[in-house]
Amino acid sequence: MFFKNAKPTAEQNKGTDKAIKISHEFYGWALFGHAIYSIFFLSAFNASFWILVCGSVIYSVSNFYFSSKKK
Repeated sequence: MFFKNAKPTAEQNKGTDKAIKISHEFYGWALFGHAIYSIFFLSAFNASFWILVCGSVIYSVSNFYFSSKKK
């Protein structure tokens, strides 16, 4: 009875979308920073290259998924 119409408001949905966007941006920058650190400080170009490539693909796919789900 009490939860019958307990749907998130438009303002709550905007907050959720903003949180998802911030987390995706943070993930992208963290991934990029890790790859740069690996290349210059660990001299492991091969591993950091694949981390960057795979992470970029995952980042792009998840970003596309959330943006298409929003519409």
